[in-house]
Amino acid sequence: ASEADFNNAATYYKSCVCGDMGEETFSYGVSLGAPIKDEVKEALANYKNAADYRDAQKAELAAAIEEAKAAIDRATSEEAVEKAFADAKTAMDQIKTDAQLKAEEEAAAAAALAKAKADAKEALANYKNAADYRDAEKAELTEAITAANTAIESAKTPAEVEAVVKTAQAEMDKIKTDAQLGRASGRERVYCRE
Repeated sequence: ASEADFNNAATYYKSCVCGDMGEETFSYGVSLGAPIKDEVKEALANYKNAADYRDAQKAELAAAIEEAKAAIDRATSEEAVEKAFADAKTAMDQIKTDAQLKAEEEAAAAAALAKAKADAKEALANYKNAADYRDAEKAELTEAITAANTAIESAKTPAEVEAVVKTAQAEMDKIKTDAQLGRASGRERVYCRE
């Protein structure tokens, strides 16, 4: 009948017990491509370690493997199998591991913290107008800002930064302006009439 090829197993004519060859055929064995496809599927299954991935990415990985296996099964040549394998590896390489995701999350958190610190320092620097204060109170204001900036640099989270800013603003609100000091000294004068 026919020899095995990449896609089909060998076919043989059925024969009668008497030795006559019939017209019906049957397949025997496997196609020449079957062992190649099986080998590539196994390599694909072992290409990535699912334990390195989070659940959502494990599902993506499994879907990519199943899609690749279907493409391999549809392949009609060794070149097509190799292409399906290469495409699958490329797709699987795009799926991020837990370590990669953690690194991205840590980088994003560090960037958010750095932004929160910069914004907080700017907010404190602009919170009060130094021109509204006398020299002694300006020094207190500068000291409060310097202490707050030191605490901001030590903060580990944006929430800690926010807490430092609120505390510093409360301290800065206690420092009296020149106008407040002028009103206070006017109230303290005692007028005596003779």
